Amino acid sequence: MRPSLIIYIWLFVLKSNNVHRQSLVDQVIAAAVPESPEPQKTSVAVKAFLDVDLPAELIELLEKIILEPSPFNDNGSLQNLLMLTAAKADKGHLMDYIQRLSEFNAEEIANMCIDQGLFEEAFEIYKKVDNHSATTNVLVDHIVGIDRAQEYAERVELPEVWSKVAKAHLDGLRVTDSIDSYIKAQDASNYNEVIETATHAGKEEDLAKEVYRGTTTPRQWQITSYVPDG
Repeated sequence: MRPSLIIYIWLFVLKSNNVHRQSLVDQVIAAAVPESPEPQKTSVAVKAFLDVDLPAELIELLEKIILEPSPFNDNGSLQNLLMLTAAKADKGHLMDYIQRLSEFNAEEIANMCIDQGLFEEAFEIYKKVDNHSATTNVLVDHIVGIDRAQEYAERVELPEVWSKVAKAHLDGLRVTDSIDSYIKAQDASNYNEVIETATHAGKEEDLAKEVYRGTTTPRQWQITSYVPDG
């Protein structure tokens, strides 16, 4: 039977005015699709549930296929679909899927989470796949958890992470913390902004009038005193 005809039949029996629809859905979720070893039949059933807009039932079907033993446990496309559907219809389960699954497209799902305002979920995805830079961006730009970002930097100890944390501290006028973080990053590229921010924020005394500057190599790194003009 042609796939297009099979889809037509699925859409017909899944019409909302079909008094037997719920019984059919229950049977499909319980056994018919999960026990089928044929990817084509599974794909058609998933597409039908998607086309008739049955998100709760689709999630239940995908959970059965992916989370219970089946030939489709490691199917990345189905894992993506489960997460995308959950983000719209069942946000409470999304974190559990993130922790349990590993074959989904991390970048795609994390971006979707950010678009949906699910920042903790995006953070968890990036952390899971060791995308340290993106993890820090979520903490700084979306969760606005600078202290959490610093804790993360202390855990991973990567210069690019410390640089992002340093800039976040600077934007929050935490100049001393910013300098400490830039030093840990061995990143002197932003020293002009550090000096300007410290001066305008009246932080010279807090810093004991110390700012940082650096030349081209970590070996030449140095802390130097800064005395404002006048």
